[in-house]
Amino acid sequence: MKHLSLSATNGLYAAVLNFALVLAMYLIDINLMVEWWASILALGLIVVFMFVGTSAVRRAGDGFMTFGQTWLHAMAIAVIAQLVSVVLTLVLYHVIDPELPSIMMDLTLEKTRSFMAGMGLSGDLLDAQMEQTAVAMKEAYTVGGMFKNSLWGMIMWAFVSLIVAAINKRNRPSEFA
Repeated sequence: MKHLSLSATNGLYAAVLNFALVLAMYLIDINLMVEWWASILALGLIVVFMFVGTSAVRRAGDGFMTFGQTWLHAMAIAVIAQLVSVVLTLVLYHVIDPELPSIMMDLTLEKTRSFMAGMGLSGDLLDAQMEQTAVAMKEAYTVGGMFKNSLWGMIMWAFVSLIVAAINKRNRPSEFA
Protein backbone atom coordinates (compact mmCIF):
# COMPACT_ATOMS: atom_id res chain seq x y z
CA MET A 1 0.00 0.00 0.00
CA LYS A 2 3.08 2.15 0.17
CA HIS A 3 3.10 4.93 -2.45
CA LEU A 4 -0.62 4.51 -3.23
CA SER A 5 -0.84 8.30 -3.47
CA LEU A 6 1.43 8.17 -6.55
CA SER A 7 -1.04 5.79 -8.16
CA ALA A 8 -3.99 7.99 -7.23
CA THR A 9 -2.22 11.04 -8.61
CA ASN A 10 -1.53 9.30 -11.92
CA GLY A 11 -5.17 8.18 -12.12
CA LEU A 12 -6.27 11.76 -11.50
CA TYR A 13 -3.91 13.08 -14.18
CA ALA A 14 -5.22 10.51 -16.66
CA ALA A 15 -8.83 11.48 -15.96
CA VAL A 16 -8.20 15.22 -16.16
CA LEU A 17 -6.19 14.93 -19.40
CA ASN A 18 -8.86 12.66 -20.86
CA PHE A 19 -11.55 15.18 -19.91
CA ALA A 20 -9.50 18.00 -21.47
CA LEU A 21 -9.43 16.01 -24.72
CA VAL A 22 -13.20 15.46 -24.51
CA LEU A 23 -13.74 19.18 -23.95
CA ALA A 24 -11.48 20.01 -26.90
CA MET A 25 -13.48 17.68 -29.14
CA TYR A 26 -16.71 19.17 -27.77
CA LEU A 27 -15.55 22.69 -28.55
CA ILE A 28 -14.09 21.86 -31.98
CA ASP A 29 -16.82 19.55 -33.31
CA ILE A 30 -19.25 17.36 -31.36
CA ASN A 31 -19.06 14.76 -34.14
CA LEU A 32 -15.50 13.99 -33.03
CA MET A 33 -16.84 12.71 -29.70
CA VAL A 34 -18.59 9.74 -31.37
CA GLU A 35 -15.69 8.67 -33.58
CA TRP A 36 -14.24 5.21 -32.89
CA TRP A 37 -10.72 6.56 -32.47
CA ALA A 38 -11.81 8.91 -29.65
CA SER A 39 -12.54 5.90 -27.44
CA ILE A 40 -9.27 4.25 -28.41
CA LEU A 41 -7.42 7.47 -27.58
CA ALA A 42 -9.06 7.64 -24.14
CA LEU A 43 -8.22 4.00 -23.39
CA GLY A 44 -4.65 4.44 -24.62
CA LEU A 45 -4.20 7.50 -22.46
CA ILE A 46 -5.15 5.61 -19.32
CA VAL A 47 -2.87 2.70 -20.27
CA VAL A 48 0.04 5.13 -20.68
CA PHE A 49 -0.63 6.54 -17.22
CA MET A 50 -0.82 2.99 -15.83
CA PHE A 51 2.68 2.32 -17.14
CA VAL A 52 4.03 5.70 -16.03
CA GLY A 53 2.38 5.41 -12.61
CA THR A 54 3.57 1.89 -11.85
CA SER A 55 7.09 2.83 -12.96
CA ALA A 56 7.00 5.90 -10.68
CA VAL A 57 5.87 3.78 -7.72
CA ARG A 58 8.61 1.24 -8.38
CA ARG A 59 11.27 4.00 -8.59
CA ALA A 60 9.92 5.66 -5.43
CA GLY A 61 10.48 2.42 -3.58
CA ASP A 62 13.54 0.26 -3.81
CA GLY A 63 13.28 -0.34 -7.57
CA PHE A 64 11.47 -3.66 -7.26
CA MET A 65 7.78 -4.57 -7.26
CA THR A 66 6.15 -7.96 -7.44
CA PHE A 67 3.52 -8.77 -10.02
CA GLY A 68 0.78 -8.41 -7.37
CA GLN A 69 2.01 -5.02 -6.17
CA THR A 70 2.30 -3.75 -9.73
CA TRP A 71 -1.20 -5.03 -10.52
CA LEU A 72 -2.61 -3.33 -7.43
CA HIS A 73 -1.09 0.03 -8.37
CA ALA A 74 -2.20 -0.29 -12.02
CA MET A 75 -5.76 -1.05 -10.84
CA ALA A 76 -5.67 1.91 -8.45
CA ILE A 77 -4.78 4.17 -11.37
CA ALA A 78 -7.59 2.71 -13.48
CA VAL A 79 -10.19 2.98 -10.70
CA ILE A 80 -9.33 6.60 -9.90
CA ALA A 81 -9.23 7.51 -13.60
CA GLN A 82 -12.57 5.80 -14.20
CA LEU A 83 -14.36 7.37 -11.24
CA VAL A 84 -13.05 10.90 -11.84
CA SER A 85 -13.86 10.58 -15.54
CA VAL A 86 -17.44 9.59 -14.75
CA VAL A 87 -17.87 12.56 -12.41
CA LEU A 88 -16.39 15.01 -14.92
CA THR A 89 -18.46 13.55 -17.74
CA LEU A 90 -21.61 13.84 -15.62
CA VAL A 91 -20.80 17.51 -15.09
CA LEU A 92 -20.47 17.94 -18.86
CA TYR A 93 -23.69 16.03 -19.62
CA HIS A 94 -25.90 17.37 -16.86
CA VAL A 95 -24.53 20.80 -15.94
CA ILE A 96 -22.54 22.29 -18.81
CA ASP A 97 -24.69 20.99 -21.70
CA PRO A 98 -27.76 18.94 -20.72
CA GLU A 99 -28.65 18.57 -24.42
CA LEU A 100 -25.34 16.86 -25.23
CA PRO A 101 -26.41 13.28 -24.35
CA SER A 102 -29.37 13.57 -26.72
CA ILE A 103 -27.17 14.96 -29.50
CA MET A 104 -24.52 12.27 -28.97
CA MET A 105 -27.17 9.57 -28.92
CA ASP A 106 -28.56 10.77 -32.25
CA LEU A 107 -25.10 10.94 -33.80
CA THR A 108 -24.18 7.49 -32.50
CA LEU A 109 -27.45 5.96 -33.69
CA GLU A 110 -26.90 7.49 -37.12
CA LYS A 111 -23.39 5.97 -37.31
CA THR A 112 -24.69 2.63 -36.00
CA ARG A 113 -27.52 2.55 -38.56
CA SER A 114 -25.15 3.22 -41.46
CA PHE A 115 -22.71 0.58 -40.16
CA MET A 116 -25.44 -2.05 -39.81
CA ALA A 117 -26.88 -1.19 -43.20
CA GLY A 118 -23.40 -1.53 -44.65
CA MET A 119 -23.21 -5.01 -43.14
CA GLY A 120 -26.37 -5.97 -45.01
CA LEU A 121 -28.97 -5.54 -42.26
CA SER A 122 -32.16 -3.92 -43.52
CA GLY A 123 -35.89 -3.54 -43.09
CA ASP A 124 -37.69 -4.59 -39.93
CA LEU A 125 -34.63 -6.33 -38.53
CA LEU A 126 -32.59 -3.13 -38.78
CA ASP A 127 -35.39 -1.10 -37.21
CA ALA A 128 -35.76 -3.56 -34.32
CA GLN A 129 -32.03 -3.56 -33.70
CA MET A 130 -31.88 0.23 -33.75
CA GLU A 131 -34.78 0.40 -31.28
CA GLN A 132 -32.91 -1.89 -28.86
CA THR A 133 -29.75 0.15 -29.30
CA ALA A 134 -31.62 3.41 -28.60
CA VAL A 135 -33.08 2.03 -25.35
CA ALA A 136 -29.64 0.86 -24.17
CA MET A 137 -28.05 4.18 -25.08
CA LYS A 138 -30.66 6.24 -23.21
CA GLU A 139 -29.78 4.40 -20.03
CA ALA A 140 -26.05 4.74 -20.66
CA TYR A 141 -26.21 8.54 -20.35
CA THR A 142 -27.94 8.51 -16.96
CA VAL A 143 -26.04 8.73 -13.68
CA GLY A 144 -26.83 5.12 -12.82
CA GLY A 145 -26.04 3.94 -16.33
CA MET A 146 -22.67 5.64 -16.33
CA PHE A 147 -21.69 4.12 -12.99
CA LYS A 148 -22.98 0.71 -14.07
CA ASN A 149 -20.95 0.87 -17.28
CA SER A 150 -17.93 1.93 -15.23
CA LEU A 151 -18.27 -1.14 -13.05
CA TRP A 152 -18.32 -3.34 -16.16
CA GLY A 153 -15.35 -1.35 -17.41
CA MET A 154 -13.43 -2.31 -14.28
CA ILE A 155 -13.43 -5.91 -15.51
CA MET A 156 -11.69 -4.77 -18.68
CA TRP A 157 -9.24 -2.66 -16.64
CA ALA A 158 -8.46 -5.67 -14.44
CA PHE A 159 -7.27 -7.54 -17.54
CA VAL A 160 -5.34 -4.53 -18.84
CA SER A 161 -3.74 -4.19 -15.40
CA LEU A 162 -2.60 -7.81 -15.63
CA ILE A 163 -0.77 -6.97 -18.85
CA VAL A 164 0.73 -3.79 -17.37
CA ALA A 165 1.82 -5.73 -14.27
CA ALA A 166 3.39 -8.51 -16.33
CA ILE A 167 5.41 -5.98 -18.32
CA ASN A 168 6.26 -3.51 -15.55
CA LYS A 169 7.05 -5.76 -12.56
CA ARG A 170 10.62 -6.06 -11.35
CA ASN A 171 11.41 -8.94 -9.04
CA ARG A 172 14.39 -8.96 -6.75
CA PRO A 173 17.26 -10.99 -8.16
CA SER A 174 17.43 -14.42 -6.60
CA GLU A 175 20.65 -15.61 -5.05
CA PHE A 176 20.05 -18.95 -6.80
CA ALA A 177 19.72 -17.53 -10.30
